[in-house]
Amino acid sequence: MIKSKKVFSIIYLVIITLLSFGIILAYVNQLIPDKSDNDIIKVTNYVGSIDAKIKAKDQPERKISLIRSIKNRVSNRITKEISKLDSNFNEILFKKQLTDLNGGIFKILNKKVIVGANPAQDIYKLKNGMLINIDDGEIVKEELEKYASNMQTFKKYCDNKSIDFLNIIAPCRNSKYENIFYAPVKDYAMEKADLYISQLAEKNVDYIDLRKGIHEAGINQNDLFFRRDHHWTPEGGFLSGNIIIKDINERYGYKMKILNEKDFTFNTYKNHFHGDFGNTGEFYTLPDDFTLITPDFKTDFNISIPFRHISKTGSYRDTLIDMSEIEKGRDYVSYLYVDSPEVIIENNLNQEGKDILFITDSFGRVVAPFMSLNSRKLYYLDIRYYENFNLYNYIDKTNPDLVVFLFNERHMQIPYMLRTEMVLQ
Repeated sequence: MIKSKKVFSIIYLVIITLLSFGIILAYVNQLIPDKSDNDIIKVTNYVGSIDAKIKAKDQPERKISLIRSIKNRVSNRITKEISKLDSNFNEILFKKQLTDLNGGIFKILNKKVIVGANPAQDIYKLKNGMLINIDDGEIVKEELEKYASNMQTFKKYCDNKSIDFLNIIAPCRNSKYENIFYAPVKDYAMEKADLYISQLAEKNVDYIDLRKGIHEAGINQNDLFFRRDHHWTPEGGFLSGNIIIKDINERYGYKMKILNEKDFTFNTYKNHFHGDFGNTGEFYTLPDDFTLITPDFKTDFNISIPFRHISKTGSYRDTLIDMSEIEKGRDYVSYLYVDSPEVIIENNLNQEGKDILFITDSFGRVVAPFMSLNSRKLYYLDIRYYENFNLYNYIDKTNPDLVVFLFNERHMQIPYMLRTEMVLQ
């Protein structure tokens, strides 16, 4: 089996190389016109195989028939062979070389859009070199209004229990203050977030718009994001954590300490994190630097992740950071480990602090650890992994001082967000 994989990988590498030269030659001869609707390269998640739609520009069809025929045969052969192999991409030999080769072709052809399996997986290259998915779903005002109404109902419940309640809208890579797309592209994420925020304001639900906070701090939002992943960086989480702490101190009279960079070590792993868009190859966009931020002062935490049977006691680094994920190149999930429905963090050196229920998506994983430095207990819930879960019961059980909902602005209309209606039964 290993020998078969190796033979196939070598054959595939040779074919892809030859095919690449053919496509580049076709491009030089203007067989592939730039920026046309048909000038698209599709990349798959497994091998990054090439599927070029070639349109002749006033050239006879016979000039591209050979390339089209080779492409179809290679594509069919790849599909057939991959189905026989392990579904794990890492099993395929030379996978990095193949992926980088495809990325090099994208670079040479100056591709600004790589089409995925569906529109939500289309990858756009921005003027600053970053890669991004967009939200192409039109605004459904009624759905956003429904979600805001759910938050209003939940706020009333928290008010009755003397619990502070706060909504936080985290930014995405595409800033509302700067358009850095190469071509006119309709991205509805920002408009949805703006509409949602206006509805929260109308319903007197407390919120923080981190997009505005970052902008007013004089920081370019894009500097807080990875190039090849849709998440923000730990530096973005650190900064946002301070914006949140400052706000809740002023809003609720808390006395949480603003974190000072001088009290932390910033350890940067250069060109280390491949991210969501790693299948575009290093020639297309280099891997990102990844920064591990850990406190220099004494810390003592308990962490419990029931779903993964994890229970640890120790320093911030020893409990809240999974170094094995950095070693695997899965850097982002090193903060609070691989996605889990519930993480319970107890700060043993801050027993007079507040208890926080932190309900979030994956953007919260690089914010919650910094918030935990100012809390007694922090209950981290990722409701994407919950069904038939009663949030009221969880609040009654944990009795937090503060409930925080933090979601990325692209998640304003994802179905799991609307499960809140189900949760609040």
